[in-house]
Amino acid sequence: MSGGRYATNGIKVVSDGSTSEVFDNHFINAASTSPAFSQVICRVGISTPKACGRVIQKGFVSNNWEKPPFTRIVSVVVPDDSANYSAGGDSGGAIYRPSSNGNVLTGIHVGKLGNGNPVFTDIIDVFNHYDLFLYTSSTPLKVAN
Repeated sequence: MSGGRYATNGIKVVSDGSTSEVFDNHFINAASTSPAFSQVICRVGISTPKACGRVIQKGFVSNNWEKPPFTRIVSVVVPDDSANYSAGGDSGGAIYRPSSNGNVLTGIHVGKLGNGNPVFTDIIDVFNHYDLFLYTSSTPLKVAN
């Protein structure tokens, strides 16, 4: 791949500090329902390496700046390592349910609560609101120059 922006189903899980665009994992599906209480989920971001935790709470949040307001389901996570779960720049990163066959996209990381617990928006809400879908082909697709 050279120049432009590409859609791919690949994710970079291992953070080795390189600027390589080599993906070491992929998504096989997107969750059609909210993750269950106590379900293990993992997060990847641009600032910190892969981190995992468990869903401990569900709730609803409204973006009142959007007209009409966008109410979405959010999940709160208790991370395995709260000190290193996320940092600035990780927002928008994939939240997924790990699997040996590939991963199931579950949400989008949106930040932390005041107590430090991470929060993510369920992917089904994002897909429905923005009329999106998960690109699952193994062939990168150029979407912009």
